[in-house]
Amino acid sequence: MNSEEQMLIDKSISEEISKAYPKASNIKINKIGLEMPEGRTYYAEFTAGEEEDFSYIFVQKDGDCRLLDDGESLVSFFQGLLDKKRSILQRFSEFNFNDFIGAFIAFAVIGSFTVLIMHASWNGNLGDQTISKEYLAIVAIVLGFYFGRSPKTQN
Repeated sequence: MNSEEQMLIDKSISEEISKAYPKASNIKINKIGLEMPEGRTYYAEFTAGEEEDFSYIFVQKDGDCRLLDDGESLVSFFQGLLDKKRSILQRFSEFNFNDFIGAFIAFAVIGSFTVLIMHASWNGNLGDQTISKEYLAIVAIVLGFYFGRSPKTQN
């Protein structure tokens, strides 16, 4: 990259920071080692009013800038870029086969239970004798097992 291209990039980064932080001054831009085919990543320190602040900036090949306020948003942005490159087979390889089978069985039991209830209600046979107690016990065991062992996702 020649100095003329770098000056254009620095100018677009400065403009982007000035848009996001109107009181930004003393902008210092440093290139960091994260280069991808889509673009380059920069680190900018600046003074916003009386406080010192920083941002990560991803400059795409076409010159568009994406301002990222912290490391977490930078990592999330790169993860999104990498996710776009993965094929369908790579995405399916991440599934745990045991979890997939357990979920399939749970949804099949719930689906058949729902169909039985709907069928009984449409025919006016909704009562104690419509669905056997054994089937209700199976539904309860499958639901309890599946939802009882599924790990809770944390945000």
